[in-house]
Amino acid sequence: LALAPAPTAAQGEVWRMSTFNVSIVIAADGSARVTETITADFLEPRHGIFRYVPYKGVDDAGKGYQLDIDLKSVTVDGVETDAETSKEGDNVVWKIGDADTAIEGKHVYALTYRVDGAIRSFEDFAEFYWNVTGEGWDVPLSVVGGDVFLPGYRSPLRSACYTGVHGSTFTNCQIGLVDGSAIFYTLKPGEPLTIALGISKGVIIGPPFWKRALKAVVHYGPWLLPFFVLAFVYRRWRKNGADAPLGTIKRRLHVARKRLAKEVEPMAV
Repeated sequence: LALAPAPTAAQGEVWRMSTFNVSIVIAADGSARVTETITADFLEPRHGIFRYVPYKGVDDAGKGYQLDIDLKSVTVDGVETDAETSKEGDNVVWKIGDADTAIEGKHVYALTYRVDGAIRSFEDFAEFYWNVTGEGWDVPLSVVGGDVFLPGYRSPLRSACYTGVHGSTFTNCQIGLVDGSAIFYTLKPGEPLTIALGISKGVIIGPPFWKRALKAVVHYGPWLLPFFVLAFVYRRWRKNGADAPLGTIKRRLHVARKRLAKEVEPMAV
């Protein structure tokens, strides 16, 4: 999506996507490092592009998922630049461009980001399921191509690719398995692409325990915090604020009276 407001139909085409290439490296802990190269050809002055990346939704098995996505770097024509991050619906949105600078012609955008949570676990295998292109572009996609590298250069067990809108079972794409990687591409421009790679059990060992625990605390902490606060307040109340048993109160009063009598008696004398 171009940063400037979309033109009316009478204005015609204002930019084109020449290439959309992707390289994905999957680590043994199940995270994926995604590098995208997008070539945009601006036919009139524009400020940049938006990139929408789905971070939650429902996969092809009908199971809901939510990903952690962390942008690492963005370059335009090889020069590092900043990107403004926000969320819109089920997408992480990166606004790439300078509001004070308009550009024309061809420009190459390279994005690198880390994804956690894209590995699904099954009884006999794990699976990397990834929406490569996302949706919502206001220009047709080019032919999309790329590769995926697995940890230890272990070849995938199986592979599948799907084209079209979310939930589509059309396969107007090709995906081939080679030693330690898979190569994929769409057969014609304009179609979104999703890929799925089956991975042998044991290749993905998952994140370390401390990272899983930290993620659980971050995810469930806001819901558990009121219970911890209530338990803390209850302990404080039991220790300092609860009424003592009646027998204890009588003993304390008796001791207080005796102490008071000792202090008052010399004054009377």
